[in-house]
Amino acid sequence: MAAGEKELKVTLHWQNANGLTINKVFTFARDSYEIKVGYDIQNHSPAPWEGKLYTQLARTDVPPPSHGGLVNLATYFGAAVSTPQKPFEKIDFSDMRSKDLNQEVKGWWTAMIQHYFISAWVPPKDTTSTYYSKVTKSGLYTIGMVGAPLIVAPGTQAYTEAKLYAGPAIADLLEKTSPGLKLTIDYGWFW
Repeated sequence: MAAGEKELKVTLHWQNANGLTINKVFTFARDSYEIKVGYDIQNHSPAPWEGKLYTQLARTDVPPPSHGGLVNLATYFGAAVSTPQKPFEKIDFSDMRSKDLNQEVKGWWTAMIQHYFISAWVPPKDTTSTYYSKVTKSGLYTIGMVGAPLIVAPGTQAYTEAKLYAGPAIADLLEKTSPGLKLTIDYGWFW
């Protein structure tokens, strides 16, 4: 980002021979850990196009190293989801191994958490997504969301986006990104 700029947009462009153009736009804001990821879909083909917003976080079940010391705090390491009924629900890696998550939710967020750091996907508040989890054969633990079908008629365009928070667990910034996201901070026995 140049000095004085408040945001930087990076656009990835794709199109096919049938007239479908998709621009994936990453918007980075100065002094923010929040990244907007948007899709501008332009359908110049003779047929409707249908797709879904798909977000995912993946990691291995290898906790960060412990530093020992006089007081060694064990904090939560795993995934979490948020719903209107439960603003914060842990999804342990052992839970992911035993059963895939498959839950429809309007708005809210999914996250991967480790001490001091959080990554979370936040869809638009008014959209319904299906939360899912899966463990791959290679040992990646995934959690994410698949949005409702987005249909773009011939000769029209549509836009959809989600926010990705990737950074330190700072309560004010997390709450600004999405209600209840600050609940991902594990204060251990200090809570």
